Amino acid sequence: MTTAADAGLGEAIALFRKGAPAEAAALCERLLAASPEDRELLDLLSVVEAARGRSAAAIAAAERLLALEPDRRQARANLGAILAAEGRLVEALPHLERAAALGGAAELVTFGTLLGELGDHGAAIAAFERAVGLAPDSADAARGLGVALMAAGRAREALPPLERAVSLGPHQAANWTELGSAFRRGKDLARALDCYRRALALAPDNPAASARLLHQLDQACAWEEAAALRPRVRAQTEAALAAGRLPSEPVLAQIGYEDDPAVNLRLAAAWANRAARRAGAPVSRPPVPRRPRAAGGRIRLGYLSHDFRDHAVSQLLVRTLELHDRAAFEVFAYGTGPADESPLGRRVRDAVDRFRPMAADSDRAIAEAIAADRVDILIDLNGPTEGGRLEIAALRPAPLQVAWLGFPGSSGAGYLDYAIGDRVVTPPPLQPFFSEALCRLPHCYLPADDTAEIAEEPATRAACGLPPDGFVFASFNRGFKIDAETFAGWMGLLKDIPQSVLWLWRSNALIDGNLKRAAEASGVASSRLVFAERLPAKAQHLRRLSLADLALDTRVYNGHTTTSDCLWAGLPVLAILGRHFASRVSASLLQAVGLPELVVRDLAAYCAAAAGYARAPATLAALKAKLQANRRRQPLFDTARHTRSLEAGYRAMWDRLSRGERPQPLDIEE
Repeated sequence: MTTAADAGLGEAIALFRKGAPAEAAALCERLLAASPEDRELLDLLSVVEAARGRSAAAIAAAERLLALEPDRRQARANLGAILAAEGRLVEALPHLERAAALGGAAELVTFGTLLGELGDHGAAIAAFERAVGLAPDSADAARGLGVALMAAGRAREALPPLERAVSLGPHQAANWTELGSAFRRGKDLARALDCYRRALALAPDNPAASARLLHQLDQACAWEEAAALRPRVRAQTEAALAAGRLPSEPVLAQIGYEDDPAVNLRLAAAWANRAARRAGAPVSRPPVPRRPRAAGGRIRLGYLSHDFRDHAVSQLLVRTLELHDRAAFEVFAYGTGPADESPLGRRVRDAVDRFRPMAADSDRAIAEAIAADRVDILIDLNGPTEGGRLEIAALRPAPLQVAWLGFPGSSGAGYLDYAIGDRVVTPPPLQPFFSEALCRLPHCYLPADDTAEIAEEPATRAACGLPPDGFVFASFNRGFKIDAETFAGWMGLLKDIPQSVLWLWRSNALIDGNLKRAAEASGVASSRLVFAERLPAKAQHLRRLSLADLALDTRVYNGHTTTSDCLWAGLPVLAILGRHFASRVSASLLQAVGLPELVVRDLAAYCAAAAGYARAPATLAALKAKLQANRRRQPLFDTARHTRSLEAGYRAMWDRLSRGERPQPLDIEE
């Protein structure tokens, strides 16, 4: 027998299906006034209010229902999904965990996705593995497992489940997009590009596929296809920002072609805010319990990085870690990247007082470890880069938090108090484009290892594929840093300087073919481009750099470690001073090594200067002699001097905090 409540429920469902959610909600409320514990009405009301965008009302209805029936699986799942959509991820977790325990593969996929969002990749993998076991033909479960494995740094293991997802769901753009990312992480750029293109063919307006494809096209120097796609990615990024959504475009990708620091800051802030939501962190106060440091004790520094391995960040940083004044500072390091047994990885571990490998730990567990260690100053070395975990800093585990080294720009994070720069990369006019207060070191913000070995065995041009005679221009930057306009300038130089060649790094399998075709199209024989492979040891690479005559920096995103390596090896670098942090780094390095004459203001002056040095061997020889002398007497490669300046910066920040003063821009003097 149909009751009045049943009839009313049917009518409310019909209204909702007809596209009248407001009327459906009003009817549910009237019926609930008479039957306040009607579970079906409460369930429907929660669904209808969520569809209307009235999250608070939807949450209230779901909570009323669950108070009556705690194990109602779909209600748990719905409440968790609503809270997650609101950015209340930590609150959503127990509801989705309970739904997963009560339900099947679909609930496990939702639960695993949330765990990944919270940075608990090990638990996410376990949830997806259970989902795959329950539903081996679920493309969503297979894709989720692949994504979780990638997030845990296990890209090779991610390939089989992602290939399975594509075979199960070949018409789902997300499957192709994530498979493309797995190929990219496995250094298979050609297959990555193919996957991203397939994703866009299925969903032409898919922001994730567009943004990832664009960055990899830039890596491959496929400029024509990239130029056609870039306006779409720009528009998608702007639309997402205007709507308060997270753009798909990574911050690091954008700064490679966009040198407006205001534009960079908007995108960085969106990603930083997302990290805070994922962490469930109220950024105005420390949510992680912390004990105060004993008065007068050493300042505890905590370095946080994904890159404590054979990586550019560790190559630059390791000597500084070794030289920290242990009478004044105690040094901790928190490694969130894969274990590394390379000589450099071991050297980093030996350089600190305590090294904690925490790649498998959740963001909150790492934050709690930092707080338990009573770290005074947490230094985030990644920022919004791949492998970075801003969620940890968002939990405010340390009273003072600093951005440095791994990302050339503002993190956009209100929970990072300072960003370390210098007077060239971060002059006072750039402060408005940083969410952090700028701490400017007296010379260059970039550290160096003044013990880095240069191989003793001589390098030969023949062994490197270089001609025995003729001028060698070199640029060993990655593909996405090379833009079409700069490359056109390089081709002009090769035309102007007979028998000259351009020596480049083969950073991926597609770059040489694309650049050779671009050279031929500009009227330069492709044989005048020579590509270098990665060598087994850094010392060998530093030795071979001496074979070049002049290094040409990239314009929008400068060389960082690349430029430092050239200067340490005695190879002069010609650079353009740009508008944002990333386009001012080489200028800072050159200033700190006493070669400001190698910094110019625009591409025309850059090309003219390069041609001038190529035509004046005596002038170039004098420049190289000056660089050789300056390596040991200018600040750039005086690591002890740089470390003392850095420590002075830490002390200045800490002194302000100790006085109860807010962060403000600091200029550190020697």
